[in-house]
Amino acid sequence: MTKPHPSSFATTFDVPALPGHTFVRRIGQGATSELLLYRDRRTARVVAVKHSHAILDSAAAERFRVEAACLRRLSSHPNILTMYGAGVTDDGRGYLMLAYAEHGSCKELVWPKHGRCRPLAAARTLTLGIAMAQALYAAHRVGIIHRDVKPANILLDRHGTPLLADFGIASNLYRADTMTGYSPLWAAPEVAAHRSGGDESSDLYALGATLFALHTGMLPPFVEHVAPADDMSRDLMHVLDQAMAENPDDRFRRSAKVFAAAMEDVLRRHGVSSERSRMRTRVPTVAPSTGTVVVRIPKRMARAGMPGGRSARRRGVMAHAIVPLAVVGATIMLACPTLWHGRSPPALPKVTTIVNADEIPAMDDDALRLQPDGTATTP
Repeated sequence: MTKPHPSSFATTFDVPALPGHTFVRRIGQGATSELLLYRDRRTARVVAVKHSHAILDSAAAERFRVEAACLRRLSSHPNILTMYGAGVTDDGRGYLMLAYAEHGSCKELVWPKHGRCRPLAAARTLTLGIAMAQALYAAHRVGIIHRDVKPANILLDRHGTPLLADFGIASNLYRADTMTGYSPLWAAPEVAAHRSGGDESSDLYALGATLFALHTGMLPPFVEHVAPADDMSRDLMHVLDQAMAENPDDRFRRSAKVFAAAMEDVLRRHGVSSERSRMRTRVPTVAPSTGTVVVRIPKRMARAGMPGGRSARRRGVMAHAIVPLAVVGATIMLACPTLWHGRSPPALPKVTTIVNADEIPAMDDDALRLQPDGTATTP
């Protein structure tokens, strides 16, 4: 095996020094780039830094330029990974500074490294699909084709929100004949046969294949017949069959918006709202701009018959009694400035407690520490 020329590749053990940031650890690496975790020394925010293995030649520089340009235009979308910055290290490697999706990707969610496959239920698959179709629609509207939609490129943030990532081989939809690479397992037939470099319809095919795999646990090519688990699963399969149609013109009129509407219709017909079935993790929802903290009560704690017998029930009653008393006490303190000896009372966050347990999926008991900047860390 021949060794790469030292002028072309930097060693994978070199960690780029980024101004204002401290290296934390490696997250992972791919064929052309590595993902590292850094901490902003000023804000303490953690960020993921994707940097190239190779010193940028013209082709590699173009790939990084394309991804940076795509993310810069699309970062404001709630289901597209946020980019904070981009640049070139002192040794000539390109890097992108991205939001850190601490819960990994959908690939790891459904096919964990250790343990058996855990397919998503139909409602969760539909909700994730709607979010990704809307993200693709936003990209298509500004002329960007993703060309590499797959489970590994759908990341999950600390709230469980799905984020479309990795626009490294994206293209302008008016240059769909340009071949720049693709993932064979998830590629549309016309892309795999080199009849097209990818367009809106091929993105829809890849998303349909991705959702089918996440729901069934099967990987392409899908040659086995899958019996739907229920009526919603059957309707989901019907929608995904259309997304994966052989003829690109049969894929929801080549529109990600129409694809999203079809999935929303399935949820609506089965009486499920996309908000109720959206993917969530155990991290509390925080709105730093308003100071609102939403505390979700696990189902087992919200029920009257909590585990632990009579003492546990008494603790539950006391917990429910303490919350309104605390609110009343805080109101009195705020309403009486004299109690603060002429000083302005401190601003208190608004706390909303959701006690309708049937609306809330089960949560883990592990506590999470909430930081001043709104981030959450595990103890």
